[in-house]
Amino acid sequence: MTDTSLSQRETAILLLLMAEAREFTNPELKEQFGFEIEKKEREHLELLKLIDVGKRGQAFTYTLSEDGWGRAIKLFSEGIPKSTRLAPRLLEAVVRAMVSGLQRHMARTDVRLAEIFGREEDFPQATAEAPADRPSTSEATAPKAETTSEPIAQPPIAQPPIAQSPIPQPPVAQPSVAETPTTETSISETPTAQPPIVETPPASVPALSSEDIETLIRKAYAQLADMPNTWVSLTQLRPLLGDAPRDKVDATLVEMTRRPDVRFVPWENQKTLTQADRDAAVVIGDQPKHRIWIGA
Repeated sequence: MTDTSLSQRETAILLLLMAEAREFTNPELKEQFGFEIEKKEREHLELLKLIDVGKRGQAFTYTLSEDGWGRAIKLFSEGIPKSTRLAPRLLEAVVRAMVSGLQRHMARTDVRLAEIFGREEDFPQATAEAPADRPSTSEATAPKAETTSEPIAQPPIAQPPIAQSPIPQPPVAQPSVAETPTTETSISETPTAQPPIVETPPASVPALSSEDIETLIRKAYAQLADMPNTWVSLTQLRPLLGDAPRDKVDATLVEMTRRPDVRFVPWENQKTLTQADRDAAVVIGDQPKHRIWIGA
């Protein structure tokens, strides 16, 4: 049976890779932090799928995996186990106090680890657009054509006389008498005026309300989630919402953040995001969120 417990050094490696949120080699770790990841530690962490191991030249590279982010979150929520060795316990106490303080901050502000330790290049930058009614710089600085304050007198334009001619009147049509041959007498019939046909326009489809869209979102979540309290990707959820407008869906998702049973988080490891994941994200508080959680 695989030992899932972590040694002090393995815990420290996990937290360091989380805090730096980037790829490291042993020479870089040695230069910056004064230690290297040993073979036994590398193999154990890789066996637990907590790190991704690659190669750069002759050196191994180390990156925190998605499972590693999950294990780090567990360390923050449950705390770091106490050590039985006296020598490193002072350093451990400092780390535990720091983790505890960060946990209090996360609970107060609903901030996630990826938002604290993520690097700027991993997050899409918002582009500011000038309002449509604001003139461009060239328009604002371009001189305006001067207008004369005095009106220019225009010469009167002679109008040619209009010849009056009698307007011909169309001949008045005399109603014809429709004769139907019978054996007795002819019956004069006048056509009966038919009422105009009024076409009824097709009934318009009522626009979806915020409540309707929230219902669609909850049904789509229930369809995708294996069980309650499961994180679901917005990349998978959005296609199940049919023709609901994107702007109304985003507004409803933002509104749902006020529900006590709904949570949104970004992907912990931003480097694994695809373009489809980024496009499906909803921006909440200037931060793209990629997953939704709805409680039972």
